[in-house]
Amino acid sequence: MRSLALGMLLAASASCGRSNAGSGTVIGAIHGQPFTAVDAIAGNRISIPDTYAEIVVADRAGICAAASGPWAAKGSHYLRFFLADVDMSNQSSRKAPVSPGVYTANTSAGGAYSAHIAIVEARTSDENCVTVLAQSSLHSTGTVTLTRVDNGSYAGTFDLTMDSGDRFTGSFDAPDCPAIAGTSDGGGCGLQGLEGPYSVPR
Repeated sequence: MRSLALGMLLAASASCGRSNAGSGTVIGAIHGQPFTAVDAIAGNRISIPDTYAEIVVADRAGICAAASGPWAAKGSHYLRFFLADVDMSNQSSRKAPVSPGVYTANTSAGGAYSAHIAIVEARTSDENCVTVLAQSSLHSTGTVTLTRVDNGSYAGTFDLTMDSGDRFTGSFDAPDCPAIAGTSDGGGCGLQGLEGPYSVPR
């Protein structure tokens, strides 16, 4: 069993090695705690029956390989972006972006729909991968502008104001990391074990 787990970890590390490292810049602070963006990853996720893009910008390196392990978001500051195109004819279909564009941040599941929606969270996690709510912001307003969309890889800029009053501006160039894609968030500690999009409209 340990050999199998080690093999899976090595495979994840190989698929998300240095060539898959992303980059980002973040100007702002989470409840007065500034962080320096070190890595960025992205992927298209499934939330049946919808799909959406997830982008993570964090202050730690190697988060793609970490996404397959039990410690992906341990002791970190990070921004999580969830982006989708909405079928405005019935507002019931949301699909991952297929082309560059401007995505408007919704602050809650009951917020107004737009053709391009963005949910953005600013989170701080402790050493047990538990979100520290007093140091996190789970709702936002503003825009995310995608400048490149390429099979699960995304690049863009953002200008957001969180419900805490914190403002974030910056950019990301996030390569596709298959480890964050899946049909559910599952359990445990790691990007797949984190809570799903807090306010993705359903």
